[in-house]
Amino acid sequence: MTSSVRHFLPFALATLLLGGCASTADLQRVSEAASHAQATADEAKTLAQEALDTANQAQSEASQATSTAQSAMGSAEQAMNQATQAINDAASAQEAAARAEKKAERMFEKSIAK
Repeated sequence: MTSSVRHFLPFALATLLLGGCASTADLQRVSEAASHAQATADEAKTLAQEALDTANQAQSEASQATSTAQSAMGSAEQAMNQATQAINDAASAQEAAARAEKKAERMFEKSIAK
């Protein structure tokens, strides 16, 4: 039951009783209003708890997604480092092949010259 309803109902009941005009129907209406207010408050509390549970679940899933993204980023960085190393190795191999080709040409030229 909300705070304003809790404060209002005793006042309303006291006014009806002290005023001498509290009929059974009046008391029934006050009781029904109190029951309805309590049911509404209970429903609001349940909805608030569900919202909190959903927010907690979303936070947990976001945390897991962040962890997964960080892991993927680490893997991507490692792959990039390996690719960079492969590119460097390929460039070194091309340079060695070019040197070997020039050496072979010189040796061929020397063998022809003899």
